[in-house]
Parts: sequence; structure tokens; C-alpha cells
Amino acid sequence: MAIEQKQLGFFFALAFVSAVLIFVPRVALADDNEGEKLVYKVFRKGDYVGRHEVEFENEENGTLKVEIETDVKVKLAFVTVYRFDHEGKEYWRDGKLVGYRSKTNDDGKKKFLQLSGSAKSVTAEGSAGRFEFAQPVMPASLWNMATVEQIQLMNTLDGHMMAVSVTRVGEETIPARGRNIQATHYVMSGELEREMWYANNRLVHLRFKGSDGSTIDYELQ
Repeated sequence: MAIEQKQLGFFFALAFVSAVLIFVPRVALADDNEGEKLVYKVFRKGDYVGRHEVEFENEENGTLKVEIETDVKVKLAFVTVYRFDHEGKEYWRDGKLVGYRSKTNDDGKKKFLQLSGSAKSVTAEGSAGRFEFAQPVMPASLWNMATVEQIQLMNTLDGHMMAVSVTRVGEETIPARGRNIQATHYVMSGELEREMWYANNRLVHLRFKGSDGSTIDYELQ
């Protein structure tokens, strides 16, 4: 059981990260997201282990607030061997990220990231240190399709950078919202490896491998 717990240690910690954009960011749901809440069930090797939620709110000052919450609990023989809790808030104005806050409990390891920005630059302070970036900067919580244009990612848990590349695979059928739907499949490789499916500018399915080779799926409900 101890080996299993060690292997699970970073399964979910990198599932949702932030990206530094090379292109001008597009906020995929900015026009029709008011009050929308995207709920994903999380599966490990086909077994349900938790939920991931993304909720959108357009505030009166023209700011788009995106609240993100992940709650994962992996059990073996009715004993919890791994737990991951994450809360994040994104603040967008005029298509640019102007604020970000997150706190994470990665199986007892506390992590955080705070970001404040203007139209020209942002400053991020997190568990991995302090960073400054020129705009545009965007968290690739993966809900935004601009994720597929990235070549560098900043982890939203602690702020460290990862180099990636994204390839469009094509149209496929994938389970989401309780049925099979058509979605566009992308594969991210490099320092972070993910498979992502988007339909109607929404992330509908996410898949990646755990360190022990087990398959982790996020499925939109």
C-alpha cells in the first residue's frame, strides 16, 4: 500500500496547469458562460475517485471570474491512500488574465500560487518562487481552447515552468455528458503529457497516465 501511495503522489497535481501564451489569448467561453458550471467526474483505471468543477461568472466591472475546484480521493481496501484538494480562482478582463489565486493540499503537501497583473505584465508568487511575465499570460486550466496553442506551461500549483508541444489528432467520438459525442482530440507532449478533447469550445474529456501507468480520465457530466 505504501508503494501505491507513493506512486499516486503526483497523479493529480499536474492535471490542471497554467500556460504562458505565445499568441493573443482567446477566452473560449466569454460570450456564453454566465452562470455555467462544468462538472467532471474523475476516474482512475475506470474507478470513480473524485470531481473537478469549473464555474464561470461575469462580474459587473467586466471581469470574468472562473472558479476551479478539484477533490480527489483514492482508496484501496476502503483506506484512503491518496488525497488531492485544489481551489483556484482566475480573473479575466479584456481577454487578459489580471488575477489568479490557488491553494492545494497534495496528499499533505501544501502548495500555493498568487498572481496579479495589468494589461502589460503579471507577477506570480508561488511555492516554487517568484516570477514575472509579460502579457499575455493565461492559466491553461484546460477549459480554454487556447491551451492547444501553447509551447510553455506554468504549473498553477507552484508556478514552475514546463516546455510542451501540442498536436491536433482530429475528430473522434468520446464519452461526455452521459453519451458519446464528437470532439476534437489534441495530444500534449514534453514536460507535461495530456490528451484533451474539445467540443463547442469546451473541454469535454481529459486523459493522462499516472506514474504507475494507470489511466486517469476527467469526463464532463
